[in-house]
Amino acid sequence: MTKIEPKNTRVPTKVGQTLSNYINRLKAGGTPAKVAQSRCCAKAVTMLFKKLIRQIT
Repeated sequence: MTKIEPKNTRVPTKVGQTLSNYINRLKAGGTPAKVAQSRCCAKAVTMLFKKLIRQIT
């Protein structure tokens, strides 16, 4: 999460871009920073779990 939160250290991967866009939309909508961070973490876990399942099967 430390790589997604500050704009100048965001990861330039597909997953990083998706999470970056997601957290930007949350913050632009007025979501508090801690809530946005928590939701972004949950989305990251979901995305990475799905990717893991695709690799296993």
